Amino acid sequence: MSMKLPHHNRIRKRFSLRRDAFICVFLAITTLAAYGNVVKFDFVYDDESYITKNGNVQAGLTPESVAWSFTATDAHNWHPATWLSHLLDYQLFGMNSGMHHLTSLLFHVANSLLLFLVLRNMTGDVWRSGIVAALFALHPLNVESVAWVAERKNVLSTFFWMLAIGAYVRYTKRPGLSGYVLVLLFFILGLLSKPMLVTFPFVLLLLDYWPLCRFQFRKSDNGPGAQQRTPVLHLLREKAPFLAIAVAFCIITVIVQHIRSLEAYPPAVRVANALVSYMSYIGKMIWPSRLAPIYLHPGTVAVWRATGAGLLLACVSMMAARTRRKHPYFIVGWLWYLGTLVPVIGLVQIGLQSMADRYAYVPLIGLFIIIAWGIPSFGNGWRCQRVVLGIVTVMLLMGITMRTWMQVQHWENSITLFEHAVRVTPNNYVAQYNLACGYAMANRKEEAIGWLDKSIKNGNKYWNIIKTDTDLESIRESAYYKNLMKAMAGD
Repeated sequence: MSMKLPHHNRIRKRFSLRRDAFICVFLAITTLAAYGNVVKFDFVYDDESYITKNGNVQAGLTPESVAWSFTATDAHNWHPATWLSHLLDYQLFGMNSGMHHLTSLLFHVANSLLLFLVLRNMTGDVWRSGIVAALFALHPLNVESVAWVAERKNVLSTFFWMLAIGAYVRYTKRPGLSGYVLVLLFFILGLLSKPMLVTFPFVLLLLDYWPLCRFQFRKSDNGPGAQQRTPVLHLLREKAPFLAIAVAFCIITVIVQHIRSLEAYPPAVRVANALVSYMSYIGKMIWPSRLAPIYLHPGTVAVWRATGAGLLLACVSMMAARTRRKHPYFIVGWLWYLGTLVPVIGLVQIGLQSMADRYAYVPLIGLFIIIAWGIPSFGNGWRCQRVVLGIVTVMLLMGITMRTWMQVQHWENSITLFEHAVRVTPNNYVAQYNLACGYAMANRKEEAIGWLDKSIKNGNKYWNIIKTDTDLESIRESAYYKNLMKAMAGD
């Protein structure tokens, strides 16, 4: 009998490897199928800051351009790693927009595979980890991060985020200086891609609680895995270097970005918008419709909406806290969602938007964890639980894959993107302005003038930028444009 155990173990290990490989292949193929058309897409509006009108990037990989990438604050960000990725793309592909899109898509595929492998390694649950990764890979709310070349920073920073978590899991199993330094290295590379990773130390603490189960609240704690637990104070000290680095990058970001002053919107308005935005992201996760590249800040938020959102958030938070022992994944996933959105939730206003699909790229993982671990727990004891859950999961993934494929098509070029945006966000003067620019560049002057008129009427004089915007050169000689300039000068 003892002689057969190694053989059974080898069979079990072989089956496990094949199962993991099957899930990875499934994730890669379905993601490539959902997003595959991006290789035929053009650059769109803000891509000019990163590629089409950026002379430094178009210099390719040279000593001067590499040095520039570490000092540049173009596009109101300091992200050298992101600039280096664009430099490499231009060096290899020039202005072939499809290949730039393909690079971003491959990073998204890699992120999905890493998410699966990291979760499976932490939890030991293959199928739940696979569902989280599939939801992340195929959800329509992530289209903006993948199909927009200017958002390379999002998929690239998440790539290093996943590598850092993977290295951290390995470090917790085999503690040592080299493992710790590797986690720090990936963390810094992620911050050099996009500073939104400043919440990473907080997420490490969440993972320490579950699924790594490293928290030791009392010396007398002798529950399951007690020998591997660590006093909370030690865990906090362990995260101190990460926190110090995060604070440094926060300071750099505040200096570099054009942060709108805190007086731009009163504190009450910013808090109200943050509460509503938290619930809006959840709504768009459940029912991903009317997705747009920009959602303008409303300026004011109805009291009933902010109060209702606040109460719902409080109720879910209390439920997560009360069930933390029985369902630790709930509080970890919920705090992951709330915490990773803090830098971009609008408490400090950046830009004109109230929220953005791209901001949910990493935060949604927390909600996907709740779904993947939570829904099966409701069916415990069902005779046909596996069959029912399997059918529901397949139908869900098919549905979101089709929805993602449809959403991807809107990103074909600036005209298709903003034609969709003005349909789903009425009176959006930013979308109207960008649609006018798209029409002007396509030499469709009458349509450009019509949308420029709507943009100015909705946005008042904000769009004085039209005086110098090179995208509008083709309509500067029109009577409408000249009369418009006279009228604006008279006001």
